[in-house]
Amino acid sequence: MAKPRKRTAIAPQVSLGGIVHEESLPLPFVYYPNHYGTFFAFGESEDSEPFLCECSKEPLAHLATLNTRFPSLHNTNPDRNALLDSFHVPDSLAKASQRDEFSLSELNFKERLCHRCNLVPPTRRYCHEMYGGKFKQSFGWYINQAYLRLAIKPLEWVFLDDVCPEDYKVLLQQYQDALAAYQTEHSRLNEMVYGPKRSDISADETTYWRNVKMEEAQPMIELRKEKQKLQTRIRNNVENIVRQEFGFKKVGEGWVSETMLSQIIERLFPSEKIIRHHRPEWLEGLELDIYLPELELGIEYQGQQHYHPIKAWGGERALRELKERDERKKVLCHKLGVTLIEVDYTEPLTDAHITERLKGFL
Repeated sequence: MAKPRKRTAIAPQVSLGGIVHEESLPLPFVYYPNHYGTFFAFGESEDSEPFLCECSKEPLAHLATLNTRFPSLHNTNPDRNALLDSFHVPDSLAKASQRDEFSLSELNFKERLCHRCNLVPPTRRYCHEMYGGKFKQSFGWYINQAYLRLAIKPLEWVFLDDVCPEDYKVLLQQYQDALAAYQTEHSRLNEMVYGPKRSDISADETTYWRNVKMEEAQPMIELRKEKQKLQTRIRNNVENIVRQEFGFKKVGEGWVSETMLSQIIERLFPSEKIIRHHRPEWLEGLELDIYLPELELGIEYQGQQHYHPIKAWGGERALRELKERDERKKVLCHKLGVTLIEVDYTEPLTDAHITERLKGFL
């Protein structure tokens, strides 16, 4: 029997900048920053004057100060050397901030314009799945903003000593110390690699690198682990700030896609009672991800584990048992007159797409 063809997820486009219409926002024309950027601007139309969300005022001020105290290496693109550089803000704002007399007071701010203040996800992705998990793909810009609210420059991790919270300063200093120690040890071993052939290493001896014995590399390996542990801790701490702001569980505690689907349902049905993880007696121990009792509507998010054997989930046997439970759930819902809508992992989690899937109930 031929194996079922693997489904391909339809993911939103990765943003490289530009203007996108997002009707769920108060000013629906969204000026995206360049790839891996940070701040959005918003307008009534593509030609209207752009505004920034009031919540971005403080982190923008921190960015300007960080760029002044810790200037980046000179770039041939003048927008990248601006006070508000084009790596972090849309190009039009970067150009405006190049002027010597530029002041942040020239920028237009309005309250509750952004995705965070309106609890809606951007319609573009921050990065490809190769470079970040589901949450970072959807909200990476706001993770960068969280760093800047803490007075930390994203990616570079330099910080404003007079503003950055003490606990983050301690962590960042520990990370910088660990990084320096790792780099020193790495350089020492690298010199050995390019040095003369060693007489104390036999031709058939297994080495870590050329001229470097396995045990000689151990200190560098331990230093690398310590550096990575601190790096992960800082990243998770900052991401958790944003997760909580958008109504998600902390890193490792819950499903991002299911939460995004639930938030879309809440926006589409603001007057309906919505129950998460519903376990009524009639489902005989099974659970509905989302249930709207007045509409007799159940909604399930089906991840990859519902379609393909995944070793971490128990492989073929777990897949078979999960399919049996899914089928039983469908039968029980049908008996009770409950409409069951399944949204699988290949479908885009956008208001427009879910509206189309649920058009009979809207």
